[in-house]
Amino acid sequence: MCACVADIDWDGEPAIILGTNGHCLLAYKWYCEDKTTLTIQTSDSPGQDAEEEEDDLWLPMEEYRLTYIRTFSHPLMGLEYVDMTGDGVCELVILCSDGVRILQHNLEKAKNEVMERLKKFKTVKDDDNK
Repeated sequence: MCACVADIDWDGEPAIILGTNGHCLLAYKWYCEDKTTLTIQTSDSPGQDAEEEEDDLWLPMEEYRLTYIRTFSHPLMGLEYVDMTGDGVCELVILCSDGVRILQHNLEKAKNEVMERLKKFKTVKDDDNK
């Protein structure tokens, strides 16, 4: 079993990445929803069928959710999220019992993400100069 924490989908929120002896790579993200609908069962007296009521309750729904899974042919023994290629984009380096695997982001998507962030930065900078 091995683990690392990294923002692998560039949304600003870290994911917990786990490598297992069962040959799986798993990524979990933290989710928090403001409100959830609960079904409450009520009964006036014992032995009667319970009536179901739906009520909107403001309860935070917080949990880790599995967002990515990939299987490999051998157990995973180590993980590191690091820029191996020197291009400014980190890769996920996976040490398996039979060698090393490197998972790389789609460079076209990386380029588009950088361009979008630069546009937002330019917009903020232009607004500050006014």
